[in-house]
Amino acid sequence: MECRVGVIVKDKISVIVPVYNVEEYLDECLASIVNQTYKNLEILVIDDGSTDNSGKMCDEWATKDKRIKVFHKENGGLSSARNVGLKHATGKWISFVDSDDFIDTTMYEELIKNSIGADLVCCEYFSYKNNSLDKVTFSYDNYDIKYMIRKMFSLGDGTVWNKMYLREKLDNLLFIEDVKAMEDISFFYTYLDKISKINYVHKPLYYFRQREGSIRHVGDPKKLITSIESAYIVNKVFEKYDIFERYYIQCDNICNFYIYRNKIGKNFDYSKYERIIKSYLDNHILRKKIGLQNRIKIIMAVYFTPLYLLLKKIK
Repeated sequence: MECRVGVIVKDKISVIVPVYNVEEYLDECLASIVNQTYKNLEILVIDDGSTDNSGKMCDEWATKDKRIKVFHKENGGLSSARNVGLKHATGKWISFVDSDDFIDTTMYEELIKNSIGADLVCCEYFSYKNNSLDKVTFSYDNYDIKYMIRKMFSLGDGTVWNKMYLREKLDNLLFIEDVKAMEDISFFYTYLDKISKINYVHKPLYYFRQREGSIRHVGDPKKLITSIESAYIVNKVFEKYDIFERYYIQCDNICNFYIYRNKIGKNFDYSKYERIIKSYLDNHILRKKIGLQNRIKIIMAVYFTPLYLLLKKIK
């Protein structure tokens, strides 16, 4: 197979598309994948128990393109759907596209062209809302992995979908299905801990659609509290490399736990998250170099929760 740039490539890319009630956006998403200039794709579409026409639309697309494989399952959430794709993927590379997003027709050609010697290939993306585009640009240099982990964290890069992963490096890595918010970051930073080289394409090739009703815009505290587990896993990676930003993760997790618990109330099992928060406190987070402001935040959140919440609203 030959790209337009004249580079001979044969690597199959498995594109995993989790689908749930996105009939308004699904055609645009799948069309952008099917019409890629790079053709050696395996397109794994996972219908996560959709209650609209999305499931039927997935099947219709499969009749149009033999590269599309559709899996129907009971609703289990984004992580569960992605895991089905990971378990069935056969490509050398793995990529994720959310079904309310879409991609540039040259995205996989560009990623493959820049994949030589890399364990991870990333590109820039557009944040797309109300027909308005904002380019999201990251400036990376391929230094050692500790540097790259810190750099990506400082820039707020923890998404899985504008990237391409070597399947052999995943080593059976899956998404945590209990985590319903910020599920990307634990998968992404765990993968970073397994690799040594990242290549970056300085072109925006992915279109991330911000829409009301998506998981990122639904402030359900019972879902949001699960992000504590995801952040805890990131913290463990940072701890391994002795990256000091782990203390800021711990601070945020402590404060968020008390915010979510206040909103959820008593009828909820907090035991998993309480163990995480206790581990931070037992390791004397207040004695670390976290700065006076973070120290005050933790004390307020733990001991004066109602006042802390009031001050946050006022602020």
